[in-house]
Amino acid sequence: MFLLEEEKKPAANHKFTSIDYYNSGLLKSEFNKLDRRANYNFDVVFSADQKKIYVKENIVWINKTKNSTKEIQLNLYSNAYGSNKTLFAKAFPLKPQNQTRLDISKCEVESNEKSLEIFQPEIPNSNDSTVAKISLDKWINPGDSVNLYFEYS
Repeated sequence: MFLLEEEKKPAANHKFTSIDYYNSGLLKSEFNKLDRRANYNFDVVFSADQKKIYVKENIVWINKTKNSTKEIQLNLYSNAYGSNKTLFAKAFPLKPQNQTRLDISKCEVESNEKSLEIFQPEIPNSNDSTVAKISLDKWINPGDSVNLYFEYS
């Protein structure tokens, strides 16, 4: 025989909100288990007339590996559906009005302008721009961090 704990009911005047359960978009019970490799901060403006969003993004990337690096790789998932010729879109083609693409107008590392290099690390496809890398001026050692800044639409 099992004894059930008496059902707990909230006070009549208590209104449940997401803050009761979530911290920074994560369940409170899972928040301290997260191994953060980056912290993101977005400033987003939506233009209904142009059907675009304009984003200013700050990232603090933390080297959680055991190796030093002079390169950071980024996944640009929105570009997976920039046309129906990408690897992803070949499997799930979209109508032109539903295709997505990031147009990156600014890339900075520690306030110094840098360029993003699009490349295909696994499967060559000149139409695919879902992975990019930034070459760094100095080595980022394990535990060190670097500040990245992007503007895109």
